[in-house]
Amino acid sequence: MGHGPFVSADTASSLMLLRGYVGTLTAMPLMVTALIGEMATLEACWQGAMNDSDISVGEWDGRRRRYAFSRRWLTLLGHRTQSFEDSATVVRSRVHEAHREGLRQALDSLDNSAVGSQKLTGRMLRTDGSWAWFTGSATVVERAQNGQALRVLVTALDVDARRAAEERHRLSSTLFHTAARVDRRGVARPPRSGRRRPLRKR
Repeated sequence: MGHGPFVSADTASSLMLLRGYVGTLTAMPLMVTALIGEMATLEACWQGAMNDSDISVGEWDGRRRRYAFSRRWLTLLGHRTQSFEDSATVVRSRVHEAHREGLRQALDSLDNSAVGSQKLTGRMLRTDGSWAWFTGSATVVERAQNGQALRVLVTALDVDARRAAEERHRLSSTLFHTAARVDRRGVARPPRSGRRRPLRKR
């Protein structure tokens, strides 16, 4: 009787099984390499599709403590490539001061395993010194056993045009209401409960 994993009285059959087993072990690295290559190809196709859409994509790598941005996002900021440092400190410093703390809290909250995603709205610095408005969300796609977010996907839309239109509407509305309070004689229209009073000449 034979010994080991291929116990058989038939030596020829045992040798055939052994060759098949060794062949499988030899093929495993090739299979893994092929699988990794296929995954990389799929991710490249996915990234290309996102670059060609109106959606900007960013990724936080919790292991390496770095941010990466899609070509679409970089173009929005006036960059051809990611020419600025990818650390959290540098990237967050490029967020407008008015939104910096809120975005930091939203992203940090994702380390809580009960929080899977967060809505984001803010402005980031362009190369010409202006600010680019964006709105979107940050979603955890990978966590550590302790709940820490290891990989966060950030998707964003360029809302500069919408914000500019809203600002123009606000200014237009303010000017309209201001003008409506002034009659043809140059007298300010008072509130309904008040008296009319002449405008002060400057």
